[in-house]
Amino acid sequence: MYKTRSTELPGRIRTLARVRNAFAAAACAAVFLGLLSSLDAISERFFAPENQANVLAARPFSLTGSLPINTTVTAPRLLTRLEPETTQVLVEKFSVVESFFGGAPQWEATLLVVPPASPGVYQLSLTLADAGWAMPIGQTRLDLFTSKDALDEQSRSFILRHLGIGPIDAALALLALAVFFGALFGLSRRWHATALVERGYLKVYHTKDAGDDTLLYCADPKKVLEIERTYPVLSAAGQFLGTADVSEAGGRYCVLRLYAARARAGCLVSLGIPYNAARP
Repeated sequence: MYKTRSTELPGRIRTLARVRNAFAAAACAAVFLGLLSSLDAISERFFAPENQANVLAARPFSLTGSLPINTTVTAPRLLTRLEPETTQVLVEKFSVVESFFGGAPQWEATLLVVPPASPGVYQLSLTLADAGWAMPIGQTRLDLFTSKDALDEQSRSFILRHLGIGPIDAALALLALAVFFGALFGLSRRWHATALVERGYLKVYHTKDAGDDTLLYCADPKKVLEIERTYPVLSAAGQFLGTADVSEAGGRYCVLRLYAARARAGCLVSLGIPYNAARP
């Protein structure tokens, strides 16, 4: 005898559904948190004050700027002066990139504060020197810290201040987690669909109101539905919704009419396989 009004789906189907939903929720959460991390990284740079840098002794930091239009350099060098002169700054790398569109040349420098250095506020003056001439290119305030924790506490990044993780690193890690859980979600959907078919259920992929009835659209690749039969319809959680007749059956897809009920995509058409015959 068939249990057409049971509110209990086989245990494996219910477990797979919960696992699938958990993977989907984890992927969405990772995407959402990754977007927040990206916005945190953008806001950190966007709201950063000009001509100011928080630096750590013995850790390289970068500064960039532009030169007056039509400035031509052949062998550029960067000269630095730090006030007060209680410590030194080394230039690890310096380059000037000419604009291809006639704009201002851009310069980029990688600098390093030589330890030991006392924490505090310093004024860094930069001068561009070339063959036979020199030109000041800007001043930068350096807030020097002697520990990473002290540096992170002054960061404009919420994530870096409270978690000690760079927002870009956090965004990349969360993106990897989103891809991982997304892949698991795809696999769990396939396992769930296979388990439904094995235990005598067809999943409804689309519904359409037809007066007081509801048309159910589902895939039937093995053509197991019979025109002359009436089939029980269950919600995704196993709640009995009513019975449906086959309106159209052809090819890989079919349409059933559910009487006097409203159903949503994701509900199930029971093929009449006894629940006690299904595997747990």
